[in-house]
Parts: sequence; structure tokens; C-alpha cells
Amino acid sequence: MTADPAELDEAIAQRYAQLTEELDDETAYLVLVELADLLLHRAQTTGADVDEVIEVAGNLLHHLADDSPGRAAPLYQLGLAHALLAERGDKEEFRTAVGYLRQLRPLLSDDAAEIVGRIGLITGQMVVNLGALEESDAALADLNTASALLPDSPLRNQVRLTRGLIHTVRFLSGGGDETDHRRATDDLTEALKHPLDTGMSDACHIGLAFLIVARDVPAELRHGRLQANVGDRMSLPTDELPEVRRHLDALSPDAAADSSVTTWKVLVQAAGNLDNSSREDWETAIGELDDAARSWPEDEPGKQEIAGLQAGLAAKLAEVTGSSEDADAAIARIAAAAAALPADHPMRPLLLTGLRTSLVTPGKKPSDFDQTEHAATIQRLEHALEYFADDDPDRASVLTQLTMALLGSVVADRAQSPKSLARVREMCERAIRRGSADPVNTGVNHFLLGSADGLQAITDRTDELLDTAVENMQRADELLPADHQLRPLMMPWLSALLSQRFMALGAREDLDAARYYAESVGGGDVLARFTSAVSRISPSRTDPDALDQAGAELAQLLSELPPDSVLRPRFASALGSIRLLRSMISGGEFRLDGIDKDEVRSATDAILDALDQVPDHHFDQPNEVLGAAVACVSQAMVTRDLGMLNRGIGMMVEICANPDVYPQNRWQALYMLATALRTRFEFTRAPRDLSNAIDRFEQVLREFELEPGAFDTANLLHSLADCYFTRGDSVRRDPQRSVTTGLDALRERARTVLLQSSARRALETASTAAGEAADVGRWCLAAGQSEAAVQALELGRGMVLHAATVDANMPALLRENGHADLADRWESEVGQQQPWDIGASGTASVADAALPSDLRSRVLRAFEGTAVEAQLLAPPLVAEIAAGLRAARTQALVYLLPGVAVLVTADGRVERVESAQLTEDGPVARFDQMQRERSREVEAQWRAALESVCDWAWTAALNPVLDLVAAGSRERPLRIVLVPVGKLGTVPWHAARRRVPGGKVRYACQDAIICYAASARQFVEAGRRETRSWASEPVLVRMPELHFSRHELGHIHDTHYEHGTYLGKPSDPRRRNRGRKPPKPAEVLAQLPTASLLHLACHATPAELPTESALLLGSEEVLPVQDILRQARDRPRDAAGALVVLAACASDLTDREHDEVLTLSTAFLAAGAAGVVGTRWEVEDIPTAMFMIVFHHYLNSGYADPASALRAAQQWMLDPRRRPLSGIPEELAAFFADIDPTGLAHWAGFTYQGR
Repeated sequence: MTADPAELDEAIAQRYAQLTEELDDETAYLVLVELADLLLHRAQTTGADVDEVIEVAGNLLHHLADDSPGRAAPLYQLGLAHALLAERGDKEEFRTAVGYLRQLRPLLSDDAAEIVGRIGLITGQMVVNLGALEESDAALADLNTASALLPDSPLRNQVRLTRGLIHTVRFLSGGGDETDHRRATDDLTEALKHPLDTGMSDACHIGLAFLIVARDVPAELRHGRLQANVGDRMSLPTDELPEVRRHLDALSPDAAADSSVTTWKVLVQAAGNLDNSSREDWETAIGELDDAARSWPEDEPGKQEIAGLQAGLAAKLAEVTGSSEDADAAIARIAAAAAALPADHPMRPLLLTGLRTSLVTPGKKPSDFDQTEHAATIQRLEHALEYFADDDPDRASVLTQLTMALLGSVVADRAQSPKSLARVREMCERAIRRGSADPVNTGVNHFLLGSADGLQAITDRTDELLDTAVENMQRADELLPADHQLRPLMMPWLSALLSQRFMALGAREDLDAARYYAESVGGGDVLARFTSAVSRISPSRTDPDALDQAGAELAQLLSELPPDSVLRPRFASALGSIRLLRSMISGGEFRLDGIDKDEVRSATDAILDALDQVPDHHFDQPNEVLGAAVACVSQAMVTRDLGMLNRGIGMMVEICANPDVYPQNRWQALYMLATALRTRFEFTRAPRDLSNAIDRFEQVLREFELEPGAFDTANLLHSLADCYFTRGDSVRRDPQRSVTTGLDALRERARTVLLQSSARRALETASTAAGEAADVGRWCLAAGQSEAAVQALELGRGMVLHAATVDANMPALLRENGHADLADRWESEVGQQQPWDIGASGTASVADAALPSDLRSRVLRAFEGTAVEAQLLAPPLVAEIAAGLRAARTQALVYLLPGVAVLVTADGRVERVESAQLTEDGPVARFDQMQRERSREVEAQWRAALESVCDWAWTAALNPVLDLVAAGSRERPLRIVLVPVGKLGTVPWHAARRRVPGGKVRYACQDAIICYAASARQFVEAGRRETRSWASEPVLVRMPELHFSRHELGHIHDTHYEHGTYLGKPSDPRRRNRGRKPPKPAEVLAQLPTASLLHLACHATPAELPTESALLLGSEEVLPVQDILRQARDRPRDAAGALVVLAACASDLTDREHDEVLTLSTAFLAAGAAGVVGTRWEVEDIPTAMFMIVFHHYLNSGYADPASALRAAQQWMLDPRRRPLSGIPEELAAFFADIDPTGLAHWAGFTYQGR
């Protein structure tokens, strides 16, 4: 076909003329096909319009049947025509061309290689130019077919080029595999050997350059929208950059002048200069991109991408120069370039990654920044944020970086942290309100807001923010994906917030929940593991096993941390503190003597070494200094090293003088400094140290408003009162101030006990007050304030029992005082078991985490400053105690504490009996120890200790006390109520004895009716309870395993209470089924509100933690003290009280927390009983069975009250001429005849308390 335009025009005119003639269909078809070919050829060779081709071929196709073979020619012509339009600029025309050629393909035979090849070429052009990867398989199939059939020719080389370009596009943009990369490289390399023109050569060079650069880029980064961390995972093959340059240098002048090629050359040159570049290199590169951008066609995309590339080069320039100004400019360029790109542009994540990495100084972690670097980072991010519109989806990610930088500045720069925290909260709240961010970024904002709220609450002692911090953490947990990097931090942070809430408000349930959630995290996150380890440490319980476990876990964590980890100092300090504390604990008690001094020194050195690694400006530095100072003071106390003590004091003074220290740190530093100065007074006896200690304690009270119920409030007040008493300056009114401040401390302690949501937590809280009431009582006596001494002794005793009684009356009290809403909450919430109460497996979701109720705190705040609060916290006045004594026909209530007995008489006097023998040492300490260690192997030693303590008790207290009472009363027998303090509560005072003429022994119970009470409050409250005839509604409970209890309860039931309820009654031996199930705990508790008498013949198990003591009803049926106390909440307010008889081992025994007197006996009193008979030790079955029969005999034979009946039973046991009761079962009588009833072990263990 001619290429001469004139000849083409003539040929075309001839064909048009032929069409005007009368032609048959076949001839007309051939003429039209020839005409279309000529028109197409003219368009291809001369640039003429393609529209005529499309019109002629289109008309021809329109008149052909759908199944006509003749369609092939016009389809082919239309495909070529539209492809020509695409090549002239309208790339979308490739899609139309391929549409026609796809219809043509089925009409072709297998040997039409040239046409198949051209179809593949056009389809391939669509793939390359439009990124239509979905058509790549079809294009490659046609190209492969043509390549196999075509001889070596320009067309075959063109086929090879196009096939190589398709594989290149698939590899670069479609996440193609190594096969794509290899085939693309092979085809382009082969095509380059025989290029048809410079265009083909340029295409090969550019494609090969791209393939070299992208060879090691992960597939997921070559497909779709790039992830935000893409920049962290990309690298250039620097060893092959010379080959890339060779390809770029081989480009034709026209191609090399293209702006995109210029851009590419600049980037390759820059990549080659990474290691040995200068400012000039990067400035030149940026300038060349400026030139490329200026010459870039306005109607073609790409200028925004060039701006992004320039931003990347600017970041490298800043890295090379280290200039702050260059860094500012680079970050501004990156932000501007990212914000200018479409939201889904693949370069955006790269730029955002660059924004993040550009903020970090090479070789430095953000955690290593100093204050200046943090300030610069924040300023740059605030500037960057200005480029992103409010509705830009990536604004949230920049905001996240900014808020995290601000939080980092809180840690790095204490002076700026208040402003930084306020800024974080402001920005996060604004971002959350705006609501334009995606759920993940919104979740991150909630996390950051929760972190800021929590830090603010911790540093400023603002507990109101703790709840909002938890709420934000829970919302973050709902929004963040399961694998988000913040998730491992969320549960430990929740645990930390709950621990802080405990410190602020004093509710130990918060501490239990914190420990529960810390241990539930699992996994390998170091912060989670650290939180779990330290959560094992309780501020009021010295558990050696827990400390050992926490120490082992921290030691393991430290061994796994990198040497340069910023967490090492904190972890090492915590481990040193645990080692120090553990070294000072022996037998579960804190001690300063007989411990390993070398271990104390080693642990202190470890803490000091850790402190040296903490920068002075660091957020946690004051805490670490305080910890080190306390370690120095502790070591000094053990080693008597005044120099080390002064070192610790100096560190505390330094913190107190720091104006930038947080309120929480300042509070702690002042408190610890005061305590350390009080300790130094013990070294130096210098009055100045004691006065300075008082000044610092008083400074805390002036500067801070103490939160009622807070963990340290009572400690501080008691320490200050102790200092007043020790100084004793009457001019400064120290004696009076020691009394008022000491009483305030005890009231705060009582308030904190009321805050607790279970008896166990209340007991742990009360245990911190061990000995405090006795101390304050002595201060009161020394000041001549006897009535105040009674108040002190009452405030510090039986706090758990009082709390249980308060619980029962609280709903009515709330409603009477206008708090019906709190009363409703109380009735619905109190007593509910939480996961941390029952040992359930922990939840992994913060959003689903149950939180301890703040109900009790709200109740106490509602009553704060009111008469109701005074009623809850105030002990009974002396006048009330005296009235209760008179109502019970009792002459005196006697507090027994080391060195003195304090008596409240029925006529309202407060007397005191000094006794140097009245001490917890000697016989009392020995008996207390033997009580805890009693077993068959040491039974003889236990009996000897019992004999000794009974001999001691008479001269140490009972003789002078009874003499004093007898002198003021004519009534006989004398009747007194004893309230022994501390270990004195283990003594069976009613068995105090002395020798009388004739060599006989006389016991105190033979001279007086001696009752016991946990406190005067409980005695008075029990005395107010109505009672009924014991025989009106009795309930007897028997443990089937106790053989002789069948005789005991059988006789008691048949003789006195035949109509009563008998749980565990033996089956009739004449019946076939003789088995009997033991009573259920619920059955026993259900009888308490309505029974007139409840007699339990069973075993009991005292525990180291008294709330875990329990009655054993048989076959693993257990009734714990906690359940009995819980029952008190359901007792009708004015219900009559029952007499409870616990014929059970050690049912009135405390093992450790003696001042709480929390035993099974006192627990039943708190649950509504009017009186309780219990036992002080393990009593034997046979004498117990007989003793109980005798007791019920006297109880139902005219004796006025249970105490008198109990004394009569004891006297019966002591009487050598005792008369046997009638109707005693023969087996019991026979065995009883073989024992000596007068032995202390058989009768002296029984006690009575109540009305």
C-alpha cells in the first residue's frame, strides 16, 4: 500500500465512486473493507482524522449479521482506529479498541499470528497505560501465541517489548512475584538488543531501571494503598545503583529531557550519595526537582508527587546538616506535600512515615530526648497539623503524634508537664468531638485522653479524673483493633488507675481489682508483666511469698531487657525495693533486728545505682529519689548508720525544695521527710529533729486537704500525734494536741474501715492500726483525760464488727437522711461478688472490665460533716457504757492493755489500775505462740503454758481489778466485762487463779461472773437487743462426724427443746436407711434471724486471716466468718437476738489480729445474736458434750442469763463433789468418768459475750 498522500487520496476517492454504482453485496463489502483500510493507512501515515475510518467501518459492521464471518474486517479496523486515537492522547480509547478486538478474537484462526499479535499489543498498551491489570492475562496469552508463531521481525520484537512491559507493570503495581520480575527483565533485555527506534530503546531502559530499584520491595508494598509504616520497610539496592544510572544515561535526549526522567535521575543520584553527601548535594537535588516541576506539563498529574519527593530530600538534608532550621523546613514540606495529595494517594503514607521519622534525631529514641528536643518536636508537629483540614482523614494520625509527643514531654520535663497535659486533653477532646477521624484514630485519641487524665489525677491528687480516665480507656478498647500496638498497655494502665484510686480514696477493693487485672493480662509485654509483678505487693500486708514471687518475676524481666532500655532503672529500683522489704520481714512481721544487713546494703545500693540512670528532668525522677531516700533511711535503721540516714534526709529536702515537683510527690516527700526526722530523733535525741518533724507534718496539713478515708491520712495523723506526745511541751499544748490528733487518726482509720466492701478488706485495713488505739489511750491517760482514753480504746477495737453492724442499718439510715437513691444502690450492690472476690479468670478486655463500686465513698461523702457521720464514727460515751452496765447488772467494763487496766464503772467513773506485770511478753507471749503451734506433739507444752498464764493473770490484773470493783459495789457475785487489748485477748482471764489456804486453787470465775466483749460498743449494742425465751424457737445443729455430739444434742433436745428444730439429727437406728446428710451453711444462716437459740455442735477452724475462719458442718460443708458477717446485712433492724452456743473448737480465738477480736463468736454477735458462748481453744469431745449438757441444764433452771449459767457449768466442772445430772446417756457418762473435769483444758476454754 502506497505511502504517497496524493496516491492515497486518489485511491480513497475511487473507492467512494465505486460505492455509488450498482454493486452486489459481496463486491460492496470488499469495496468498503478496502476503503476502511485506505482511510486507516492514511490516518496512520499522515496524521489524518480517524473519524472517517470509524464511520465507514462502523457502518459496515452495523449492516452485517451478528454471526457473519465478514465482521472480522470492520472489527479489526475499528480496533486499530480507536487504538490510534488512544496513541494520540485519549488513553481511554484503548478500552474501546480492546472491546472491538475481543469480539474479533474468536473469528480468527490459530495461524493468524500477525493479527493476534496486534491484538495483544493493543491490549498490552491498555494494561501499561491505564493500569488495567485485569486484562494482563488476556494480553499475555495473545502475545505469547504471536511470539511463538511469528518469525524474527520488527513485529516480534515489539511483541517482546510489550510483554516485558506488562510483566513490569504487574510486578511494580500489582504485587507481582519473582516470575513477573524475571520475565520482564528477560523480555526487555532481549528487546533492547534490536530496538526499532529510540522510543523502544527508552522504554526498555526505563523499565529495567525500575525493575532493579524495586526488586527487593515487599509485594504488599507494591499493591494498593501503602500502609503507614511503608517507609520503614523499603530499601534501595545501593550496590546496583550504577546499573540504574547506566540505563538512565542511555536514554535519548528527548526522553532524558522529560521532567519525570529528570526527577528519577535526581532520586537515583541522591540514593547513591546517602553515605557521603553534603548540604550542597541535597540542595542541588532539591533545585533540580524545582526545575523538573517548572517544566512539568500543567495538564498532566505529577507536580504534587514531585513536591512529596522534594519533601523527602529536605528531610535528608536536615538529617545531614543536623540543623534545627532545616528540620523545621523539612517537616513543613512533608506536611504540606502530604496534605496536598488525595487522601487515597499511595505517596501519603510514605510522607506520614517520613513525618514521624524526621522528628527523631538519628541515633536517638524519643524517650532519650531532653526538654529542648521535646519542645522542638511539639512545635514542629503543631505547625504540621495546620496543613491538614478538619475533615482530612490523616489529621488524626498527625494529632496522635502530637499528643504522644506532649505526653513524652510530660515524662521528660516536669516543669512543662501541666501545660502539656492540658494541651493533650484539649486536643484529644476536640478531635473526639469533631468525630471526623476513623474509629482507630478515635480509639487512639481516647487512649491518649485516658492517659492524660490518669497522669493528671496521679500528679495533682485529683481523684475525680480517675473515673474519666477509666471511661476513656474502656472506649479506646471498644474502638481499637485486636492487634493494635496500644492494646498491651491498656490493662496495665487500668490496673495502675485502680491502684491510684485506692491511694486516693482508701477502698481496698480497688487494690484487689488492680491486682486481678494486672495478673489477667498474660502475654509477653514487659509493662504488663511489670504491673503484674508489683501488684502482688500490698501496702499493709507483709507477705513473704508474694514478695519472693514479685522479686523473681522482676529479676527475670531485667535479664530480658536490653542494656539501654529506658525501663531498666524503674525495674531495677522496684526490684531493689522488694529485696529491701523482704530482707526486713521475718515470720510475716516487720523487724529491724536479726536480719541480713549485707542484703539490706546490697538492695539499697541497687536502688541508688538505678537512680543514677534517671535524668534529673524525668517525670519519674522525684519518685525514684524518694524511693532511694526511703531505702537509705531503712538501711540506717537496720545498721544504725547516722550518715546514711542523713543522706536520705538530704534527698528528701532536695525534693521538697524543688518548685517543679508535682503535688503528689511533694505530699509524699514532706510526709517521708517528717518520718525520717522523727527517726533521726531516736538516733540523736536532739529536740530540734523532733520539732522539725512536727513542722513538716503540720506543713502537709497546711498545704494539702486530706481526703477522708485516703490510705495515708490516718498514718500521718497518728505519726504527728506521736511526735506531740514524745516532745511533751506543755507550753505548746503538746499533751492536748497528742490526744486530739490521735483521736482524729483513729476516726480516720475507722472511716477507712467503713469504706471497705468485705470483712476481709476491712480487716486488712484495720490491721494497719494494730496498737494505735492503745498508744492513743496511754497518751490520753498521761494527759489526765480518762474519758478520752476510753474513746481511743473504743475507736481502735472491733472496727470490722462495727462496720458489719453499720452495713445492716445503712439503707434505713440513708433514707432517713434524704439519700434514697444511695439507699437503693446499697440494697442492690452491697454483698455482690465480683470476679476478684471469687478468683474467676481475668478478662482480656478493658471495655468489659467490671469496676469496683464507689458507693461507700459516695455514702461517706454524703454524710461528711453531719451528725450521721459523727454517729457512725463516734464510739459510745462513758455515760452510755455506764447505762449499759447498769442494764446488765454489771459493775464494770475493764480494758486490759499493757501496763494498765482502765475501768468504766456502772456509776460512770473511769478508774485505772497500774500494773507493771501486765505485759504481752513472758507467759502471754508463750501461750499465744503455743496456741498457734498446738498439736499432739506439743500438747504437754501447751498445757504448761496455759497453767502458767492463768497463774500470771491473777496477780497481773484480776486481783487488783476485782479488789477495786468490790470496793465500789456490794453486789455479789461481782460481774465484770473484759475488753483485753492485743495479745492479752488470748488469755482466759476467768481462769486466773491463786493459791488459797489448804493448798487449794481458787479461780476468778468462782468469785465473779466474767464476760468478754470485743468493744464497749458491741457490748452496748448487744444489750439493746430484745430476746425471747430460749426455748421458744430453738435450733440445734449437729455435725454427724462428731460421735459424742449425738449424746450431747440428743439429751439437750429431748430434755429442754423437744419441739425445736434439730439439723443433723441422727436417723432412727431401727430404720433401713440410717444415713444422714450434714446441715448446709445456708440452712444455718437462715435460722439466725428468727431463732431464739442456736446451738452448733461441730468443728471450727481458726485461720491466720480471721475472716477465713469457719465452722465445719461436716462432709466439706463450711460456714465462713465472712458469710456470717454478710448475713448481718439481711437482719431486720429491730429483730430480737438469739443466744448462739458454739460447742466448737476455737470458736472464740483470734490468731493474729487480736484487737479486731474477729472470731466466730463475735461474728455471730455482729450478725444479730444477743449473746454467744464460744471456746478459746480446741476442746475435747467428751468433756465438751458433758459441759454443754450442764450449761443448758442451768440455762433452763432459773439462772438469770447465759453468763450466769456458763459460770455455774464451770463451777460444776470444778466441784469435786459435783452431782451427776439425771438422764445422762450411759456411754457419755462412762467415758466422762475417766477424765478429770477440773483440768483447765476441759472448762476454761468456754467464754461468753453479749447481753
